[in-house]
Amino acid sequence: MDKQKTMKLGLLAGAAVLSLAAGSAQATDVCNGNSAATVIGVSTGAFITQGFNMNCSANVVLKYTENSTQIGVCAGSLKGNTTYGGSTGGGSVASAGSFATLSAGSVTTSVTGC
Repeated sequence: MDKQKTMKLGLLAGAAVLSLAAGSAQATDVCNGNSAATVIGVSTGAFITQGFNMNCSANVVLKYTENSTQIGVCAGSLKGNTTYGGSTGGGSVASAGSFATLSAGSVTTSVTGC
């Protein structure tokens, strides 16, 4: 393979990796259901451009998933049986269903909410 073909192949492979990284989503746990209220620092990421502190109420589970174009969140209370979720794509928060028993492991999220 000559140098020009090798260079083109390398550029195409690099562009493919960058486009996959830009579109990938990473789930993040924020509130994990502690029995006491806590303050958690939320760092910058693909969508969040300014870090902030999140006040987590007692028994609340909250997770979010972000990519470079949107963010989704899902939350619920260990004392209740309903989760709520929303995203920047829809602009609202709504009930995402109920659970017989909610745990930190049963809350899942995507960039579209719960």
